[in-house]
Amino acid sequence: TFQNSKGDWIEPNKATFQNNNWLDSFGNKVRIGKIEKMSKSKKNIVDPSNIIDLYGADTARWFMLSDSPPDRDLEWTNTGIVGAYKFINRIWDVANLVLKNNTIKVKF
Repeated sequence: TFQNSKGDWIEPNKATFQNNNWLDSFGNKVRIGKIEKMSKSKKNIVDPSNIIDLYGADTARWFMLSDSPPDRDLEWTNTGIVGAYKFINRIWDVANLVLKNNTIKVKF
C-alpha cells in the first residue's frame, strides 16, 4: 500500500521509484505500507487485465491457483507471474515436442 503526505491512499501504478524515493504523480514523497489484503479503500487492487494482456489468461489463472493456498492471501508479484508464464510455456513446449515426435498418439 502507498500513502501520500496527506494520508490519502495511492494506487500502486501511480507511485514511481526515482532517486531512491517513492513519489506520486505530482512528485511528492510517498510512504510505503505493509502488504495487505486487496482493498478498494486502500487502492491496492491488481487489475488482472494487464497481466492477461502481457502473459495471457492461462498464466493469470495458473498463478492464482498455484500461488494462493486457502489459508493465506495471494501476493501479486512480477516474479510469481513470470514464473507461472515460464511454467505454462514449458508445458506447451513439451506437449508440442511429444506431438511432433509422435511418441504418443493423441485422438481429438
